[in-house]
Amino acid sequence: MHYGRNETAARGDGRCDQRGRRPGLPLGAELGVPDDAAALTAALDTDLDILVHNASRYLLHRPIEVLTPEEFDEMFAVNVKAPFFLPQRLLPRLRDGGRIIAVSSVATGSRRRTASRIR
Repeated sequence: MHYGRNETAARGDGRCDQRGRRPGLPLGAELGVPDDAAALTAALDTDLDILVHNASRYLLHRPIEVLTPEEFDEMFAVNVKAPFFLPQRLLPRLRDGGRIIAVSSVATGSRRRTASRIR
């Protein structure tokens, strides 16, 4: 279980799910920075059954004319580079029959609102 900033939320309440399984071990790593995938892979001390990727950075809730190139680069690194390079790095750690699930960004739900603001 990866988290960027909130380890408490990543740990959850520690209870088991309906099948008696514990949640994944939280691993902290900041995505969108150089060597983020390598840092996360190095922190992992076991093989994986499943990788769920749902990290995203959404900055378009602000007017587009105020976004900086640095903010765009950060958003691109988290939303595009990380979903590509994390599975690439973690694929050797995925057990036979394992799965990778990529969840879309929150930005998809805001397309209409953002597009109307740009016009």
